[in-house]
Amino acid sequence: MSHQTGPRTDEGKQASSQNNRQHGLSTANIIVSDDERPFFDQMEAELRDEILPAGPLEHFAFQRLITANWQIERCRQREAALRALESTEQNEASLDKVHRYYLRWEGSYKSALAKSACSKPIAPSSRSPTAPRPTSSPRSRM
Repeated sequence: MSHQTGPRTDEGKQASSQNNRQHGLSTANIIVSDDERPFFDQMEAELRDEILPAGPLEHFAFQRLITANWQIERCRQREAALRALESTEQNEASLDKVHRYYLRWEGSYKSALAKSACSKPIAPSSRSPTAPRPTSSPRSRM
């Protein structure tokens, strides 16, 4: 069995180079239309105010977080549009693909969130006033 090596003609290569532009869900570049810009800017500002990235690593993680969050929203919009269409084999395949992208971006989001939060101290307001304070770290008990 032979494996596929991609397009060989100039026309095929040109068509293949545009595959990502059909839906934009696989790109790490944020695609924001003029109509979406106010929503995107608000989302970015709210997350920046909450996370307060400081330093190069946190800024990098924050950019990944914004990208993943935006792509997750795009996946949701694409899924809703596909579900509004008649159920066909092609639409079901497209839904499966959108779901795979959603899972990919969700993993990226969780990873970026963990990286941006790993150097942040826990805010006092996040603890319940009645919760006991830890006396030692879990590692020191090992």
